[in-house]
Amino acid sequence: MKIVWIALTMISAFALGKRVLLWALMAYLFSWVALIACIAIPANQAKLKARELKVEEWTKSKVEAVVVQNEFKSINTVDDLFNQLEKPKG
Repeated sequence: MKIVWIALTMISAFALGKRVLLWALMAYLFSWVALIACIAIPANQAKLKARELKVEEWTKSKVEAVVVQNEFKSINTVDDLFNQLEKPKG
């Protein structure tokens, strides 16, 4: 059960912009009380914004890479590209 409290405390600490390892140690020592304290203490807005931007940037780059890879999977030569760009009239 202690692992559940540690995991929940770490997730809430990350979500609130707090030091994750410190709160994991606190959860190990004080169990569910650390989770309540982590949630009760106001979030660190500066860290929260920085983490949000990093996560957004990372997901954007990963999604963009997957979309580009899927979009150009069947293109091996320049002729393949032009054939894909030409749309049949009708």
